[in-house]
Amino acid sequence: MFSKKYRLSYLPLFMRILMKKLQEALRMTHSVDEMLSMLGKYLIFDLAESFEQVRFWDKDNLIQVMKDIFLGAKRSFMILIDEWDCLFREYQLDTDAQKRYLDFLRVELKDQEYINAISTMNWNEVIDSLERSKKLLEALWAMDSR
Repeated sequence: MFSKKYRLSYLPLFMRILMKKLQEALRMTHSVDEMLSMLGKYLIFDLAESFEQVRFWDKDNLIQVMKDIFLGAKRSFMILIDEWDCLFREYQLDTDAQKRYLDFLRVELKDQEYINAISTMNWNEVIDSLERSKKLLEALWAMDSR
């Protein structure tokens, strides 16, 4: 629906929005640990590519990479997780897998200074919300400049 260039140019100034589809990663792997490792590697790759100017202390550690970007580029993150509950459907009886997944989300994302917000909204809902916000801000700026 929207091109990647449009989506990236539309992001708020001090936020970087990441979206990874857990369902796709789950299909490509054979265990929760493998899925979480894959997601971490993909996120690190995307972040390192997007923030080439930042010096990373440990490119194998997602938390450290996000902290380095927060400190070096003064950017916080809004995390969008599409299909965040797919693991519970796939591993309905494996409470250990569910616990490892929830631990990953808690340790990596909860109460971290580099996380601005976390949402399970889908991408199109976020774009619609941003468009409404942009129109409101433009109207306010137009009124303010008169």
